[in-house]
Amino acid sequence: MLPTTMALAHTGHGAPSVHAHTGSPSMLVVLGIVTLGVASLAGLVRLILRRHRLRRQA
Repeated sequence: MLPTTMALAHTGHGAPSVHAHTGSPSMLVVLGIVTLGVASLAGLVRLILRRHRLRRQA
């Protein structure tokens, strides 16, 4: 959630009015779910690749 905090805090224009959608609870939940999904998908891909490499060596 660090990128969301940084987007809300940057200077240059009215951040609360322009970036109000990133601070809504439902959007933060969606971003959290997407982040967890990407992390789990990356772990799954690493596991599949590791098993594939072990089969080729055996």
